[in-house]
Amino acid sequence: MKEKIEDFKIFEENVFFSEENTNFNKDWPLVYILKNKKEMYIGQTGNILLRLFNHAKNNEKANLKEKYIIAHKYANKSLSYLIESDLINRAFAEGKYKILNIKMQSNVVLFGHDFYKKDEYRKDLVKIWNNFRKIGIFKKTYEEIENKELFKYSPWKEFDENQVYVINEINKNIINKTNCFVQGGAGTGKTLLIIRTAMNAVIKNNDINIGIYSAKHGNHLTFSRIFKNIDIKIRKHIKVLKNLNNLNDIDYLIIDEGQRLRKKYSFSAPWYLKETEVENEIEWIEKNKLKYSIFFDPYQAFNKNDMNIYKYSKDYDVYDLFAQYRMDSGDEYLNFIKEFLQIIPETNKKFNFGNYDFKIFDTEEDLYKKVLDMEKIDSTNNSKSRLLSSLKYTKWITEKNFTNKKNSKDIDYDNITTDFKLGKYKLVWNKKANYNDWLEKSHISEVGCVHTAQGRDFNYVGVLFADDIDYIDGKVIANKETIYSYYILLTRGIMGHGIYIPNKNLKNRLQKMINERIQ
Repeated sequence: MKEKIEDFKIFEENVFFSEENTNFNKDWPLVYILKNKKEMYIGQTGNILLRLFNHAKNNEKANLKEKYIIAHKYANKSLSYLIESDLINRAFAEGKYKILNIKMQSNVVLFGHDFYKKDEYRKDLVKIWNNFRKIGIFKKTYEEIENKELFKYSPWKEFDENQVYVINEINKNIINKTNCFVQGGAGTGKTLLIIRTAMNAVIKNNDINIGIYSAKHGNHLTFSRIFKNIDIKIRKHIKVLKNLNNLNDIDYLIIDEGQRLRKKYSFSAPWYLKETEVENEIEWIEKNKLKYSIFFDPYQAFNKNDMNIYKYSKDYDVYDLFAQYRMDSGDEYLNFIKEFLQIIPETNKKFNFGNYDFKIFDTEEDLYKKVLDMEKIDSTNNSKSRLLSSLKYTKWITEKNFTNKKNSKDIDYDNITTDFKLGKYKLVWNKKANYNDWLEKSHISEVGCVHTAQGRDFNYVGVLFADDIDYIDGKVIANKETIYSYYILLTRGIMGHGIYIPNKNLKNRLQKMINERIQ
């Protein structure tokens, strides 16, 4: 017998309400989940019966026999998109199911526009996820998913208007084989945009091969892990590069952390620079006749070996990313730190960080206690609160303890010489290897540095200043590389930063700014 729309009845026990006393209405904009034991599809519609009827005629979705509906008493199209996007990103990050949404045809960049009570409705997303956990559909908690790398860099996130514009403009540059640059500060989503831009380029032209290279050592691992979970029809056209040695079979190159591209006459310069006449990695790329898009933050070039990215960007289109999404403080904290370090001219502006946890500590021990407390609060399986330090704070005398250790769990922290003595606490520098995933594999007794922190998101960060920076006669006294290193350390924390500053002049300056300019 041929199926009819009327056969697709919605049963009350399969309708999940995000608000109390919601009366289900099949004509509302609704979000739905179709699944079996291994696969899942998440969608939204204004005609649920017709949509389920059409899915039943689709060979791939016809096998998804379990059906669930998410209803909200303030149902509207914008809210449905929000719920749908959140569920897709979290289900993708959890990895329990093969998510059928993330196929080759997934070329729609979600525009995360604002709407009435959007922030208030976000609280309901936790309830929705927990409802599905209660019946065993999802396993991990909302907070555990929040900390997963696959969630942070999921290409099905919402993008703001500025980000969507940049993605579309770069796609034009890729089509036209022209160079461009994208400038964005800490937390503006550069890595995520690179992932989404590369995917879109392949989706729109599946004959093109995109190369992705990060000039920050180890970052290729993040890109590799993300693309490993993307539809094979897309990822087979995207090559993640550990270095720029072999650029064959690449039609266009996208570069992350472009401010860290290296010069020929630098200690860390690769052989392909030293053995040719080119002066830096951009000239090497051009020698290979490749066009490129470079994402960069000029304030994160903290090494003398980093090349002058501005010299090359001035001749091409430069797109700016404005809003940062890493820190709960919004953009104001970022500008406050830039003024504190005198990266940008000082103003008389008042700043409002909201509930962002920002404080100066009088002792290193108290600062570390705060980090430990935040680690307990953030007691998921993948907690991310750490202590970071200036490279000048102490010598690395424990390096031999980390030789050939693949994981921090292999180290006996109770019986090794320590680098840091913070009151009763004895700590060690971060493991030299695995700069990219040190945060995920590190022990709370390890202290991170600019190399392990750059490009990473921490939940809470304690920062140990050293004697490599001062404040005299109204000026911050330090070389540019040192100032930019502190800028990196002070812009990692999602929920907050704690700071210990031994230099009284600089400490008094910061305290005065806090007292007078933070509302």
